[in-house]
Amino acid sequence: FLGASAINTVSGSGDCLTTSTRCVTDDGKDCRWIKQLRGYEKCGLESITISSQWCNFTGKDRTIYEDQGPALKITGPAATSLNNGPLTYSADGLGRVLRNGECDEEQWEATINTCKPFFNYEVNIFASKTESKQQCRGYNYARQMKSICAVDSNIGCMVLDGKNGGEGTPCKEVQRCLITEDDIVNGVSRQCTCPECIQDVRYDFEYTNLTRDQNLRLDPWSSAKIRWQKVQNNKDYFSTEPPFRRRQRFSVTESNVDVCNLIPAASLSLVGYVIDRNTNKLNEDFRYCNTYNVFQRVNFPPSHPNCLDPQPRRSARVARDGSDED
Repeated sequence: FLGASAINTVSGSGDCLTTSTRCVTDDGKDCRWIKQLRGYEKCGLESITISSQWCNFTGKDRTIYEDQGPALKITGPAATSLNNGPLTYSADGLGRVLRNGECDEEQWEATINTCKPFFNYEVNIFASKTESKQQCRGYNYARQMKSICAVDSNIGCMVLDGKNGGEGTPCKEVQRCLITEDDIVNGVSRQCTCPECIQDVRYDFEYTNLTRDQNLRLDPWSSAKIRWQKVQNNKDYFSTEPPFRRRQRFSVTESNVDVCNLIPAASLSLVGYVIDRNTNKLNEDFRYCNTYNVFQRVNFPPSHPNCLDPQPRRSARVARDGSDED
């Protein structure tokens, strides 16, 4: 039944019947390797088949009981999201005597939702323990699928111009100085009051492990970039293993940026794996982790003159109906 297959087989932990169970997709893939998919990866419904075999190697004949609960129960969000609760199934062959050395088997078909993180299957086959009414059983339980690991990231940007009590100005709030009529003398622009264009810009990178009760191990592919170039000592920022909900933050300052022209882009790319905090080994219940965040560069359109442009900006006032009037 199960021995010749390359599919992962889950051995039973019952106290009298020897059981083996496996789960495959329609194309023969082990359910253990089904990936939870994101929306852009076209997640959706996938058909699976769960097969189980139970054998009596106890030296005595055993009666397989009926009506002792479902032979198969499927739980977890990838299954319950389609059924508003667990999926349950019975099995053929219940109620008969299983002779010593004999086996029986069953398979069930189900549908799971790959937009959700995982499902579990549980097989319970009950049998008589002795000639009395005592019971024993064969039992299997396994978690299936590779869940997406949850990581959050963010990039902040601050122009260190000394404003706002010395904190600086958020990059998205920087405004280019524009010429007004008061800055025009005899048709020529005079020096207006503009902020100093050359400033230092600080980028604040942060990421948070949101995979419950697990640690996160980032690999060398992770990177923080400014102007699409890795920051200095890049790998040092990703050498820790943050536990659940532990935020990691580091800042990099770009010196002598012409903020009157543009504020450079920055990006944060994370690649890593979930580590079981108890064993310090790779947790195979999860896919690799990846997330990407970018701070888009701030451009100042050339149609907006600054203090050094020779031509004045057209004066406009807003009419009562919201339109521009000359």
